[in-house]
Amino acid sequence: MSIESVINTSRQKAVNRAFVVVVVIALAMGALARFGLTLSLGLDFSMMFWTVPFGVFLIGLVFGALSKRAIDYVPGPWKIRRAFVSVDEFKEMYERHEEAYGSLYSDSSYCCCCFFELVVVGFLVALGILLLGNPTPVFNTLIDSVLLFSFIVIVTSFMGFTTGYKMVNIDPEKSIPKPSVDHDILDFLSALARVPGVRAGFDVQIGERAGLLALMEAEPKAYIEGLPDAVQLKLQISRSGFVYPYIVATYYKGPTVEEHKERQRLGTKYPAIFEYMMDKDVTVIVGRFDIPKRTSSVPHISNRDFYVLAVAVVSRMRELAAQAPS
Repeated sequence: MSIESVINTSRQKAVNRAFVVVVVIALAMGALARFGLTLSLGLDFSMMFWTVPFGVFLIGLVFGALSKRAIDYVPGPWKIRRAFVSVDEFKEMYERHEEAYGSLYSDSSYCCCCFFELVVVGFLVALGILLLGNPTPVFNTLIDSVLLFSFIVIVTSFMGFTTGYKMVNIDPEKSIPKPSVDHDILDFLSALARVPGVRAGFDVQIGERAGLLALMEAEPKAYIEGLPDAVQLKLQISRSGFVYPYIVATYYKGPTVEEHKERQRLGTKYPAIFEYMMDKDVTVIVGRFDIPKRTSSVPHISNRDFYVLAVAVVSRMRELAAQAPS
């Protein structure tokens, strides 16, 4: 089934057509104005080869954003089913979800592209000045200037429109959700999955509507083989200045423990800390690294060190399970 069954692009098409009209008008104005220009580097030349491309680039940013926001999500029920999938299975599902719906989401990396693209526009303008200053034109000075102007305007308008389109999302409250899973989660969860006796993956919600499938939600989780499902491992990542992964191990109605901390050297870059506590009927062990408050460089926790930490947490949970009443 087509994605058109869940989104309506009629308003978007109108915005896109309006932008094409704006670009055509800019091209026509430049071409017509050229007949009254000389090739001296005066104000008229600057208006034609400098102001217009930058203006079209900025207009493209606005129209690109308007085009994305003009996409309307068609409300309707999704049939939801839940499943637990491995990390590799989730990666395949996530890739298919991105292929189907990725164009509807914003891409924050394009915000950083604006400055680079402005540099590209400036480079094209400078290149145009150099080419038009060539004493041997390709066709003649009139045709060369019109063709070069048209090329610069088309390229800059396309860059502006694409960037504006990628920078925004469709209505965030009425759209197909995008699971908040990044490379850090996948990398550290993959390390957790390599621990012997650990079954790590994602609890996912898969939506189905009009023959389309969508990954609605995804939560990283892990279970320890041989222990009841009441024992779970959860990957948590803090990003206060650097990527700081840690593990929260829970045991529902597990043995009672006194709240305390244990510090242990595991042969990793940083020593490990294991925090024991009770949360009502849940026994909790938090395994994390003890990062110094002052360091000469940005702290970094490798996948290998996280794997070693996970092995230690699993070992402690097995010890707790052995103490649990049968």
